Amino acid sequence: MPDMSEAELHDAIVIGAGFAGLVAARDLIEAGHKVLVLEARDRAGGRTYTSTFPGTDVVIDLGAEWFDPQRHHFMAAEVNRYGGRFVEADKDGANRWYLDGRHGEGEEPDSLVDMAELETVLDQLKADVAPVVFAKGFDQVNTAELDIPFSEYLDKIGAPPAIADLLRAQSYTLTGALPEEFSALVYLREIAGFDNDPAYSFFASLARVDIGSGGLAQRVADEISDHIRLGEPVTAVTDSGDRVDVVTAAGQTYSARRVVLAAPLNTLGDITFTPAVPAPLARLVRQGHTGRCIKVWSKLAGLEYVFAMGWPGIVECTVIGEVSERNGKRSIMASFGLAPDLAVDRVDLVQAGLDRLELGATVEEVYGHDWIGDPFSKGTWLALRPGQAPDLAAVESNWGAIYLAGADFAGVWSGWVDGAIQSGRETAAAVDAALTATQA
Repeated sequence: MPDMSEAELHDAIVIGAGFAGLVAARDLIEAGHKVLVLEARDRAGGRTYTSTFPGTDVVIDLGAEWFDPQRHHFMAAEVNRYGGRFVEADKDGANRWYLDGRHGEGEEPDSLVDMAELETVLDQLKADVAPVVFAKGFDQVNTAELDIPFSEYLDKIGAPPAIADLLRAQSYTLTGALPEEFSALVYLREIAGFDNDPAYSFFASLARVDIGSGGLAQRVADEISDHIRLGEPVTAVTDSGDRVDVVTAAGQTYSARRVVLAAPLNTLGDITFTPAVPAPLARLVRQGHTGRCIKVWSKLAGLEYVFAMGWPGIVECTVIGEVSERNGKRSIMASFGLAPDLAVDRVDLVQAGLDRLELGATVEEVYGHDWIGDPFSKGTWLALRPGQAPDLAAVESNWGAIYLAGADFAGVWSGWVDGAIQSGRETAAAVDAALTATQA
């Protein structure tokens, strides 16, 4: 570990070792700059976190997991660089659906919804998505009427009950939030990212990384490990004009010419900034976003399905592996939902949710990470509340010597790891240009 004493002046300090911070630091180091990464947790990876299910060798992601290799090009580049590979979701098996209080099976929920009615609703979504320019992030025009609670949007389009439940469930998979709390614009903008095709966004062929998203982040971290300090929560950032001083919870002060702020939006209120952050960002920090997905892994006996979706309760569950035990096969499944229906340490809640879906499986063990209670995330991925989009669009990429990065502030695939990586790389390029200009 090189000397990183308080008296040392770095070219850049990166706050946060999630994907955005890691790739920003790596790119700056490769450009020849002196870089220090301060990470609050005892591990790198941020809201990605790879482990194995206890007692097995099944690789699981406790955080971000799924990607679209055809669209997430920044993620694909990192997977290729570090020797990983995408593994598509296993669709070889039975699917289960629970909509409007009824159960059904099949690759699509055609036993529960009138597919002609669904097509009509999807056409309405397409029409509403039309003004949205995905590449412009949340800097949109002619979309104010879409910036309403998704629950109100459902009432507005008059979707039949089963289709409304399907939309509640599917929008949850893209927002991780309650329909009453997130803006319909967030969901519709996601559809715009999938070629303005609501049907594709419903049934997209997503993939996961064989070594896990957190495993990939760790490979980036391993490459620059001498520059990373773990267990260093930042409490204050002071931009004095000629330098930025960063104070940690341990009372240490580190200084740099530039700072990359790559911590989650919902945690920025725990840092004192001098001068204060710009007003649009300050409002977002004060309000916080509403992404609060709960993801619980479980080991199941007697499961015959590979996928299920429903509303309410457990919204989605997917099998990603099997293990053989002395008394038979066990399935390893991820279940997704919201409090109070799920908790990462409650076998009974997972069992009740699977019973509601009528999966006929017995939950033997559960495992997960509490991202909402985690003080260094305070939520999951970005899900804007109604009225927050204009402020996010107005947030500056940098003010003074402080540069903003992260999935929460990504201009394109916001909330996705791909967005975090793009944000980190673009921020690194901007910081490199600024440092090079001052040294010329």
